[in-house]
Amino acid sequence: MQYIVIASLLLGAALIVLLALGASNTELFAANLPWLLGITTLAAAGLAVLFAFQARSLWRRVKAGVFGSRLTARLFLIFGMMSLIPGLIVYGVSVQFIVKSIESWFDVRVEHALESGLALGQSALEHIERDHIKKAEVIAQQLSEMPAILHISRLNSLRESVGLKQIALFDMEGRLLGFAAADNAGELPSAPDSDAIWQARLQQPWSRVEQSSDGQTLTLNVVVPVNLVSLTETLRLLQITQPVPDKLSEDAQSVERTHRDYQELAISKLGLKRLYGLALTLTLALTLFSSLAIAFMLSERLAAPLRALARGTRAVARGDFSQVEASTRKDELGMLMQSFNRMTQQLSDARAS
Repeated sequence: MQYIVIASLLLGAALIVLLALGASNTELFAANLPWLLGITTLAAAGLAVLFAFQARSLWRRVKAGVFGSRLTARLFLIFGMMSLIPGLIVYGVSVQFIVKSIESWFDVRVEHALESGLALGQSALEHIERDHIKKAEVIAQQLSEMPAILHISRLNSLRESVGLKQIALFDMEGRLLGFAAADNAGELPSAPDSDAIWQARLQQPWSRVEQSSDGQTLTLNVVVPVNLVSLTETLRLLQITQPVPDKLSEDAQSVERTHRDYQELAISKLGLKRLYGLALTLTLALTLFSSLAIAFMLSERLAAPLRALARGTRAVARGDFSQVEASTRKDELGMLMQSFNRMTQQLSDARAS
């Protein structure tokens, strides 16, 4: 029994350490946290079964009237209460501390500040969109007032007049007719989106802010219709591709990422509370049942000399002066057993005389 309790204590201590590391999101243990929770639950259940077995055997001895069993039960109750009451107090304080700590991560002012920053960034982007839609409509109006054959040759001068990075002209099927860019070595513009073509057919502008392929900058795309008076075609599409200013792009993406991370953390708030609560509960169960197992061992160890003395006194009453087993204890109980052995030895010598 003693070795089982010691092994259970060592296993419980190791599991508590691993569970604390896993709950703190350490990469080494976080991935295996469900396994740690399962093993810890099994260990706590095993200690509970061990405690139930100890309590049952002690109750049987009390009912059978075994000498010393009541003292053992009383000591067991005292030691158990000494571990149970402080454990529950620490558990309650720890749960409240964790709940309040997790709640403090979600400050209403911080959430409002993030939402305001996100709204401010969206407002700035919308202002840039409206400004470039107006520029695109101005260019489209100018193109519609000149012959279609001159459109390609005038694209670059029109682009420079409004200070754009790149403009392109497409037919209704999305085929590129021509483009002009500040950097002549730039890549060919991509075809307009199907939604943009549909909007242009409805004589409405289309705009969208997209993230670049490297994920570092934002690009504004605007598509407006160019109406023609021609027998072959009546409509063309003017597309503007303009990078968002670096500072605004960086700030907008930073606020959006922070807001997204904050929302993910807010969603996982309940899960965090349950995780830490479960870890604390399992830790309390391991600690409590381990303490009760130790309390039973200590009670048995303290009551063992008294049971030996009781057997010795009954033997003396029967006329048997054989000594009880010598104790190596250095406390008062050990001294009491030594005194009893000396007394029985003297009685034995007196009877022999």
